[in-house]
Amino acid sequence: MEDEPRLVTGTAGVVDRLMGWVILVASACTLGMLILATTPWEAPASALGGIAALTGWCVSPYLGLAAVRRLARSPGQRVLSLVVSAGTASFGLLVLGDVLVVHRGLLNALVTMVVPGYQWGAVLAGGAAVLIWRLAQRGESAP
Repeated sequence: MEDEPRLVTGTAGVVDRLMGWVILVASACTLGMLILATTPWEAPASALGGIAALTGWCVSPYLGLAAVRRLARSPGQRVLSLVVSAGTASFGLLVLGDVLVVHRGLLNALVTMVVPGYQWGAVLAGGAAVLIWRLAQRGESAP
């Protein structure tokens, strides 16, 4: 029951690196949009804790995607993880970009609280699919 080494080459390596870039760029863009929208340098000191909590909540799904990336072992699992990452990142960037940058407002700011919940739903569903796939492969290889 030895897992393959983490150093991957070929197509699986390309997919793995691409997924890493998707996660990195999406989390950096989310962080940038939040900084642009909240302007923490102009906020009173009493609001900085709330801004930090909101930022942590909005960036947290990308930590979940990184865990799913580590969970995927076979090339098919890596492709599934990439699809989940790209979909989750695209949804988050499109919606947050709209409500934080394009159409600013207090009501739109409430959407910022909900988007990471939907992203976490996608992350957990993708992670469960990869885990079930891994367990099924492990069951097939058992004597």
